[in-house]
Amino acid sequence: MQPPPDMAPLLAYGAVFADPDFTFGAWSGGGTEAGVMQSPYYAFSEGGLGFIEAVVSANWVRPEIDWSSDGLRQSYQHMITTPMAIETASQDDMAHLLTTLVRGDRFNEGMLAQAFNDGTLARIVARAVALAERG
Repeated sequence: MQPPPDMAPLLAYGAVFADPDFTFGAWSGGGTEAGVMQSPYYAFSEGGLGFIEAVVSANWVRPEIDWSSDGLRQSYQHMITTPMAIETASQDDMAHLLTTLVRGDRFNEGMLAQAFNDGTLARIVARAVALAERG
């Protein structure tokens, strides 16, 4: 069994995500050259990759979480669309969200990018800060 998720690596990303010059990544590819079309893909910035590595190494992405099950997909949708759901999430809820985002991005290119762009990742990090302050 894995140790519990470590809050510390998430905390630094509060300031990182608040920086207006920070970019999580950018879409690339999608062009056609010599009759060959390249599929578009999302290229993470160094900071975007750093966030993913921090989340994975701090045990936020849990192998026991069945992130693709119907129940967890519904829970994920509820968390990201319901006002104050992330802001009141438990550490376990946050692990489910981060597992769904990181693992889901492998099958749904751009899922993490959307979560950054719509503020979901910033809300998760803010919740981590709030939980850390409560001790």
